[in-house]
Amino acid sequence: QTCALPISHPVELLETADLELAEGALLLAERHAEQAIRTCGIDDLKVRAGAERVLGQVARSRGDRAGALQRFRAAARLFEVLEDKSAVAQILAEAGRLSIARSRYAEAVTDLRGAAERAPGDLSIQYSLARALWFAGQPLAAVAILGGILEIDGKFMEAIRLRGEILADLNWPDQALTDLNRTRQGREPSTLAAR
Repeated sequence: QTCALPISHPVELLETADLELAEGALLLAERHAEQAIRTCGIDDLKVRAGAERVLGQVARSRGDRAGALQRFRAAARLFEVLEDKSAVAQILAEAGRLSIARSRYAEAVTDLRGAAERAPGDLSIQYSLARALWFAGQPLAAVAILGGILEIDGKFMEAIRLRGEILADLNWPDQALTDLNRTRQGREPSTLAAR
């Protein structure tokens, strides 16, 4: 995949990198994002932040979780300076989920708390924070967050399932079965073990 015309403007480079990333052309996305960083002005934080985000997504797609975290955190810092709370929240959420995958639960909790503060209405971020808290050894905090999620969306099945598993882990069988019985279709090993 090649571009018909050479691209030199940083915004166009970033737009091209985003499109290439969406198409799975990781090498081209990486090249254009790096070129956007090299050619943007020192004050063009939006281009730099977007390019760092693209590079983080490329690294994550390649399985380089540490590299992805580094890029995501750089992008989050830049978007923070730009006061783009939504972008910061989404990037910190991605970083937190990567930290969960790397079994770095304290880091995940930190990133996901930051994301939740910036996007308190995003239930997927709240759910990820609850998972991180449970894995970090804070099951009661996780249950409290899941309860808040279910007050807003009582049909959020993953939240019901996770709360049931945590309640079973806490040895609260009646409450656990109430949730687990609502998710009968759940065949995950953790759900079956909790039941």
